[in-house]
Amino acid sequence: MSFLNNFFVKTERNFNCADDIEPFTCKTCQHFQTHCLVQLQEHGINHKSEVSNLQIKKCEECNFETYSDYLLSRHNYFCAPTNPQELKPKKIYRFPCEQCNSRFKRRHHLQRHTAAKHLSENEIKWHQCPHCTSKFKEKGTLKLHIIAKHLPEDEIRWLKCDQCPSRFKQKYRLKYHVDTVHVLEDQIQWVKCDQCTSKFKHKSYLRDHIIMKHLPEQKIRWFQCDQCAAKFKLKYLLRRHFSAKHLPEDEIQWFHCEQCSAKFKCKSNLTSHFRAKHLAEDKIRWFQCEQCVFRSKEKRHLQYHISERHLPEDEIEWLQCEQCTSRFKRRSNLKMHVKAKHVPESEIVWELCDQCPARFKQKRSLKQHVVSKHLLKAKD
Repeated sequence: MSFLNNFFVKTERNFNCADDIEPFTCKTCQHFQTHCLVQLQEHGINHKSEVSNLQIKKCEECNFETYSDYLLSRHNYFCAPTNPQELKPKKIYRFPCEQCNSRFKRRHHLQRHTAAKHLSENEIKWHQCPHCTSKFKEKGTLKLHIIAKHLPEDEIRWLKCDQCPSRFKQKYRLKYHVDTVHVLEDQIQWVKCDQCTSKFKHKSYLRDHIIMKHLPEQKIRWFQCDQCAAKFKLKYLLRRHFSAKHLPEDEIQWFHCEQCSAKFKCKSNLTSHFRAKHLAEDKIRWFQCEQCVFRSKEKRHLQYHISERHLPEDEIEWLQCEQCTSRFKRRSNLKMHVKAKHVPESEIVWELCDQCPARFKQKRSLKQHVVSKHLLKAKD
């Protein structure tokens, strides 16, 4: 039995208190006694029912009845089905949102949900960052932002992963990393999509997947870049785009590789670089294709490979260009096509060569140019 279950069992029964401590007695019936003031208050609800229209709450597993949501939720934690193997804490959602179907176990979770989802712009009490223009609906989020963005390097207490070089400023990020990256296959609690065969290690991955793949067009909340025509279904994709394309050079927060001189604007790119270039052979987790000898250090590369080589024509999710008849298997290829063929000259963010006047629409074209024109010639 878990600590929480055990705690509620003890509170439902008598406390093992010292003999000289006098219990609380109900003044209405003079019979009920307890050493716990909360229990006395909850017991009082039963007397209030005599003069009010309170609804009786019943346990689904036994004959227990009460007028109190709290007592029912506490009872349900240790009231087990007949089979002991089915003994699991029940999820009690006592606080329903009045504006949608969401329900919560704690009042402050409901308050946080209401502030995030249902308050109008002028009703929100914003928490302004003293160091930049960022503002947040929750004070806790502001604190996390300051730790992540503004805390001096010498004051950061890094939390290191004991299975890879990753490190984090917040404990929940380290836990999230371990749960999604290092958890053993047979210990993963998969979260499955009910609209396709996809499954994920974390609820947030499933939520993003549904928004990207299954949400009807009319329900999508687009995040529009205010510097160019780009728009995104997920807010973090807009932030990543802005950092990569529009942030001034002196404001970029570079992610430096500790093993070489490489640096990246996105942390995910640094992680991919480390796996590809520096991870010891015996620590590499290969993603093997089940239909051929192809394998990759990156799961997305395996997914690209399967889509390109093995997926039947009728199962391919084609990405259609909205401005012509072209279609693509990869979103990145669609983006490159749009940038090359349909973006007006005045809106293009050019990739400039720092060694000659050449410029390119695609970053990979710039890289190919640098290698072929400047690196190889320098070696010759």
